[in-house]
Amino acid sequence: MPVQYIYKQIDTCKTIYYAWFEAMHTRIDLILCNQPQVDSLAVTEEIYNEIERIERLGNRFNPTSEISLINRLASGTAIEITAELFSILSECIEYNRKTDRVFDVTIHSKNNYRHGINDILLSTTDQTVFFSHPDVQIDLSGYLKGYALDRVKDILVRNNSCDVLVNIGNSSILAMGNHPYGKGWKIGTVSSRLAKDKEGWLYNEFLTTSGNDSHKRKHIINPHTGEYVEGVKEMSVVTTEGVLGEVISTSFIINPEIKIKSNFDFRIL
Repeated sequence: MPVQYIYKQIDTCKTIYYAWFEAMHTRIDLILCNQPQVDSLAVTEEIYNEIERIERLGNRFNPTSEISLINRLASGTAIEITAELFSILSECIEYNRKTDRVFDVTIHSKNNYRHGINDILLSTTDQTVFFSHPDVQIDLSGYLKGYALDRVKDILVRNNSCDVLVNIGNSSILAMGNHPYGKGWKIGTVSSRLAKDKEGWLYNEFLTTSGNDSHKRKHIINPHTGEYVEGVKEMSVVTTEGVLGEVISTSFIINPEIKIKSNFDFRIL
């Protein structure tokens, strides 16, 4: 497990464990407070393995991933898929509907084909997926970090890890319990992408940031126009679910006037 870590006794009754590793094409940082070193290492290994598993499931750039298999074959025949990926695709289609078609995991389809999400046909009878247009391609990159954080939270809860901060690339963050010297985790210190004077605290919540942090960076496409979101602009939201944070922050950076068709629990920073 290619993980580096530091474990320190910071006073007579408090410890802090800080680990970091590379995954999902970025750096992941993990802080566990007031937990024995051996337990912290075990939790880290479980988290690392789970994130690696999720990458093998949903990374479209990995030719052996399940999503790559679907992208290659599903326009020719219905493909039976795992229950987990079936659930993910069902959720992405539902989020597309609830965000006025703004959140769209088919935005990187071939030949600039748009609104391909309408061509994803799922069969609950035999748990298959079929593309009704040959150009449809699925890209879960705007979803997967939030999904990974939700699964990481499950691991932490199962291992009774209470005071934790998990940071995936400074854009997707989970804060649980308390900082070693205070209640909650202060916004503005948990991510270098946020201004240090941002008010508020995170209490068992997710902080997600989408957008461009420089004029050169362009990676989010508006599915209604087919054009990249340009300029330095970012949107940060606080949610109780990691996936929801990815969906909401991406949707609002594309269309700040969007009317969300659901009573989602979130707040915009």
